[in-house]
Amino acid sequence: MPPPVRTVDLWLQAYAEDDRPRLEQLTVPDDRLYLSAALDANRDDILSGTLPTRPLSYEIDEIIEKQPQRWIVALKLRVPNPLPFSAERIGESLSGIPETRIARQRLLVVRLPGSDQWGVQLDLEQVVKRARYGEEVLKLLGDGALARAGAMLAEGVPAPPDNGISAALDHLKEELGAYVAKARRRVSALRAKPTDSKPN
Repeated sequence: MPPPVRTVDLWLQAYAEDDRPRLEQLTVPDDRLYLSAALDANRDDILSGTLPTRPLSYEIDEIIEKQPQRWIVALKLRVPNPLPFSAERIGESLSGIPETRIARQRLLVVRLPGSDQWGVQLDLEQVVKRARYGEEVLKLLGDGALARAGAMLAEGVPAPPDNGISAALDHLKEELGAYVAKARRRVSALRAKPTDSKPN
C-alpha cells in the first residue's frame, strides 16, 4: 500500500476508534487545533459539522489525484442512517429502513514539509471561516439588513477549503445569492403592494 493511502487508512482507523493522539499525529499540524476542538464540539456548535461522519467501516475506492506532494483518495464509508433513529425519537417506527448507509468522501493527504511522512489535510480553518461567513449572511437577512448581506456577498465568499473536494462543486456563493435575491423580491413585493386607505 503506498504511503499516502496507508496514511488515509490509518487516519480512518483512528477516527473510527476515536484514538485522538494517533488521529492528531496523522493530521497536518495546521489542522490539529481545529480537529481537537471539532471532536469536542457539541452538535449545535459550528465546528461539529466540519468533520466527515464517523464511519462504522470503510473502503478505499480509488485514487482521484496523484502528485508528488499530494494525493486525493476517494472512499466509501458505511455510516449510521439517521432516519430510523430520528423516527424513534418522535415515537415512530420505520420498518424496513436500513440502519446504515453508504456515504462517499474524499480525503486529501499531503507530504509533510521536510520529511517522508504524510498527513491528512482537512483545512478546517477555512471550513470554519466559510461556515461563519454563511451564518453571518443569513443572520443579516433574518434581521432585515438586506443591504449589508448583499454587500458581504459582493465582497466575495471565502475560498473553498483545500481538502480534496473539488472547488468546482462549491455552491456557497450561489446558495447565499439565492437567499439574498429571494429577500429582495419579498421586499419589492411588499413595497409594491397597495396600502388600504380609509375613506374620509
